[in-house]
Amino acid sequence: MVARSGGDEFTLVLENFNEREEVVQTIQRIQHKMTAPFRVADRQFTLSASLGVSLYPDDDLTIDGLLNAADTAMYQAKQLGKNTCYFASGRTVYLAERTGTDNVSLKTARGDEPQPTDGKSGAKS
Repeated sequence: MVARSGGDEFTLVLENFNEREEVVQTIQRIQHKMTAPFRVADRQFTLSASLGVSLYPDDDLTIDGLLNAADTAMYQAKQLGKNTCYFASGRTVYLAERTGTDNVSLKTARGDEPQPTDGKSGAKS
C-alpha cells in the first residue's frame, strides 16, 4: 500500500518480510527505479529519495509508533544526503548516484559512521 502523507512525503507499507536483508534488497530495487532518468517532452529528469524505515515488532508494536519511528528515520536520512535510507534501528543504507549505466552500488553501515561531506572543504553537508 502507498499513501501520500503530505507534501512530498509518502508512506509505503510492506508486509511478509522474514529478514532485514530482504527489506534492504526491496529498498534497493525501489530506489533504483526511482532514480532512473525519465523524459518529459525533450527534457530529462531524475529523482532522489530519502527513506525512513521502521520494522514491526523491532521498532514499535503499534501503527502510530511505527509511522512515528519511520518519520524520524526519514528526517535522519534527509540529513545524511540524497538517496539515503535510514532505519529507525540506526542502520543506514546509501545508494550511489547513477554513473551512466544501470549499476547502483549499495553500502550499508551501523549507526556510527562519519557524516557525508560536501566533497570540497570537508564540511558536513
